[in-house]
Amino acid sequence: MGIFREYDIRGVVPSEINEKTAYELGLACAKFLESRILIVGMDGRSASLKLKNALIKGIIDFGVDVIDIGLVSTPIFYHAVAKMKKRGIMVTASHNPKEYNGFKISDERAIPFVYETGIGRIEKLFGKNIPKADKKGKIFKKNIVDSYSKYIKNKFSKNNFKNISVVADFSNGAGAVAKEIFGKLKIKNKIICDKIDGRFPCHGPNPLVKGSAAMLSREVKKQKADLGIIFDGDADRVFFVDENGNFVRTDYSFALLARDALRKKKGKCYVDLRFSRAVYEEIERAGGRPVIMRVGNHFFKEALKKEGVIGAEYSDHIMYRENYSIDDGLYAALKLVSLVANAKQKLSELVYPLMRYFDSDEINFKVKDKDRVLQLIEKKYSGKIEMKLDGISVYTKDYWFNVRKSNTEPIVRLKIEAASQKILDEMRERLKKEIKKA
Repeated sequence: MGIFREYDIRGVVPSEINEKTAYELGLACAKFLESRILIVGMDGRSASLKLKNALIKGIIDFGVDVIDIGLVSTPIFYHAVAKMKKRGIMVTASHNPKEYNGFKISDERAIPFVYETGIGRIEKLFGKNIPKADKKGKIFKKNIVDSYSKYIKNKFSKNNFKNISVVADFSNGAGAVAKEIFGKLKIKNKIICDKIDGRFPCHGPNPLVKGSAAMLSREVKKQKADLGIIFDGDADRVFFVDENGNFVRTDYSFALLARDALRKKKGKCYVDLRFSRAVYEEIERAGGRPVIMRVGNHFFKEALKKEGVIGAEYSDHIMYRENYSIDDGLYAALKLVSLVANAKQKLSELVYPLMRYFDSDEINFKVKDKDRVLQLIEKKYSGKIEMKLDGISVYTKDYWFNVRKSNTEPIVRLKIEAASQKILDEMRERLKKEIKKA
């Protein structure tokens, strides 16, 4: 597969990603990005500082200046990029296990380059004899965390956070650089796992891995808090647990956030094709227009930059147009905290009416021929197919499902939702057999 992926550059340290890799990447990115100055930030992983320094050396050897913003979350990096309107590189492996590290490369709008738009071209430049400049670039240090915290405080200073208590779990990740914002907004809070540590001693950096939110759930119940918040390793994603310590599914939290956003401004809401149709129904009832999107948060960001109100991916990248259209876990978290603080119901009570359909988790199937699977499913359900945006989506009165290919593995992914448990079970078994038969 290599280190050059669909959405970023990442791999295991030091066998795939090391200081030599970072230096060569610095040269390649400096050439590709064609900017006189680049922003560089890093997360709190064990190798990030060495990788950042090697990356910067490659950039300045090409003659390009660098604004080094130091240890930041990915949303703070994107905030710096959008505010200063400059391209940049973030050293991070996001939610991957501790042995990984990598790089996210952004244009001046805070939209990441993907393989098709830039990573593929950087791969072609990588390791080539890129000539160094006669005059090296300069390095400028800048503290962007204080600016970001002030920006967030100003955005939420008029919100009512009285009578709300939260527990926030930073997963030992870089998001903890902005943890003081809860206190600044006078939100009653308990912070856990806030020591930035690339070994991730509390739990892994991916909240979706089973058991990762267990500590948060216990603390919410112990503190009798109104909700819990957990960020991934670089804080571009956020997940929630209710007052009972139960995990709140992404599409349900997004339905609440979208409905709330639409009270202030009507418009398009960009929805992951894997979301429950309850989300579409809630958006329409609130006067918005749900627009189904293919997987990949850069697609959401591109659309949101042009028009719209809010968007979210199933992996919990939540984006507001009012916030540079970036996926900012802290921003989304404060929106939900404010929503619950001003509601007459508990979070579990707000979520319960959304749980009106029965669904499967996304099921992965290892297959020999991904295209053949999709061709056979398309043929089998030809009279019912409504969308081929990302794989094949079939909608009927009693159920809907999506089958799509993995970009990087010999895997197809299946998601089903139905009007009853009986229909869900029947469709799951039928589709499993059809996929395996292909």
